[in-house]
Amino acid sequence: MKSEYETLLNFRQSLITLGENRLNFFLATVSGAAVGLGLINQVSANKEIIYFVDGIVLVGLFLLGIVTFVRTVERSIGIVVYTRGMNRIRRFFVDQNPSIKKYLVLPVYDDKPSFISRAFIRGGFSSIGLPEMAAIVNSIIAGSAISLLLSMILSVATTWVIVTGVIIFIITLAAHNIYKQSHLRAMEKNTQIEFPSLPSKNLGAAKRKK
Repeated sequence: MKSEYETLLNFRQSLITLGENRLNFFLATVSGAAVGLGLINQVSANKEIIYFVDGIVLVGLFLLGIVTFVRTVERSIGIVVYTRGMNRIRRFFVDQNPSIKKYLVLPVYDDKPSFISRAFIRGGFSSIGLPEMAAIVNSIIAGSAISLLLSMILSVATTWVIVTGVIIFIITLAAHNIYKQSHLRAMEKNTQIEFPSLPSKNLGAAKRKK
């Protein structure tokens, strides 16, 4: 059991590090692309080339952002799975020797932490994690891409360009949040709980189902 605990701990730490590295790569790519596009817009006088390059780069960044966001959501799920597994192992040792429970700081229940997290709109800045950061940056890219299309190609008025960009940002951010919450709720629903923290509540729910 000690070996299993160490394995879960290492897997969890690997996911934490991998997620941070993946997001850092995405942010570095976005920053580099922004600098590159700025230089191209200053040097090149051919608007068609500028529009083409800007469009290709923004689409590529958006797709990279989608992949980064999906992977960070999977990372969040994996971290919860491994943490619950570690909680189960602590529960095993508590069952073997109940007197050690008062010395344990971390939970011995496998329904904590919860997969379901608060939405960014409701939770505010305290709920921002790696998926939320990736979603925000990707939504900015989406809004910028549509604004570029409207302003440079379709020659839409500046006011409408800004309004449309903000609307696209909000819609894209909401779509990211819906994707994340739906996957977390599905995992919460389909995960079997062996050692609930509130057995009486679960028992009552089971009776109502019958």
